[in-house]
Amino acid sequence: MLSLPLFDFCRSNELPAVNLQGLTAEQGDKLRQDYGLLKKQLCELPHLAGHIYMHLSLPHSEWIADCVVLYRGLIFVIAIDQQSDTYQQHDLVTAHAMARALKEHHSASRDKFIIPVLLAPNAAPQGSAIQVSEDLVAATMCDTGEHLAALIEHFSNQYKDDEILADEWL
Repeated sequence: MLSLPLFDFCRSNELPAVNLQGLTAEQGDKLRQDYGLLKKQLCELPHLAGHIYMHLSLPHSEWIADCVVLYRGLIFVIAIDQQSDTYQQHDLVTAHAMARALKEHHSASRDKFIIPVLLAPNAAPQGSAIQVSEDLVAATMCDTGEHLAALIEHFSNQYKDDEILADEWL
């Protein structure tokens, strides 16, 4: 797992090698691709007072989130499909289920707004309406990755909350 403040993540030049230990070659390649995609976009955020987790095991589940970003009081659960040229239904469902797992099984996330995001760099851009459940879990948002910073900033401007402290959250 990689865990860094967004400011440090944006200042780093490459994925720390220690984060590749224990991964297969295929998993390591995907993590490097994901890192490059996220770094390009997240460094465009105007406020780097957040935190990023990559390859994060979710509580009470077998899922490993490609990325979780804590930003301006919101939690973004990001699934990344580097292969498909469409937004796959099972990936949409999985991203939403991971957000639900945090909401239901992670005490520090229970009262937070959680936004699942599916990034598919090879897919066509797709707009979608923002739908939010009563317990503050949004419907999965889809993006190629090119507009991730804008998507995160839009949500944080509309729904920002008190900062989530990474030390207390995990």
